[in-house]
Formats: sequence, structure tokens, C-alpha cells
Amino acid sequence: MLAGRRFILKIPTIAVDSHRVAIMMPAGAVLDVLSESVDRKMAQVVWDGRPLAMFAIDLAERGREVADPLEVQDIHSPSDPE
Repeated sequence: MLAGRRFILKIPTIAVDSHRVAIMMPAGAVLDVLSESVDRKMAQVVWDGRPLAMFAIDLAERGREVADPLEVQDIHSPSDPE
């Protein structure tokens, strides 16, 4: 089950937005998995605040799971408080 997990892309990967427009996510993109389809072929992810859909196999083969939450800071959290 992928829901609730975070991945970093190792190589550029394509996803689609809600208008079925293809989006190329760059290597290093941080993806939060919201859910996956019943057949586990598609994953709903959030990248840079954008909800997207992608093949689960692409996530598994082209991404690396982030086990330590401190490894990648959330883009919505300030890195150093001022």
C-alpha cells in the first residue's frame, strides 16, 4: 500500500493532472502519495502542491521512498524560522 508514503524521483517521470494534461516531474521531485486505485496500477500523488495521477510502477521503479521525514523538508515548512 502506497498511501501516506513519500518518494523522491530518481529520474524525470510523467504524471497527469485533473485535466489530463501530461506533466513532466523532474528528478528530485518530492511526491506525497494520497491513494492508489483498487487495482493498484495508478497512484494519486501531490507534487509541489499539485494533485496528480501516475502509474504506481513508475513510482516504484523511478522513485526512492523517503523513510526519514527529516531527509526531505516539506516545501510548505520554512527551513529556518526567522
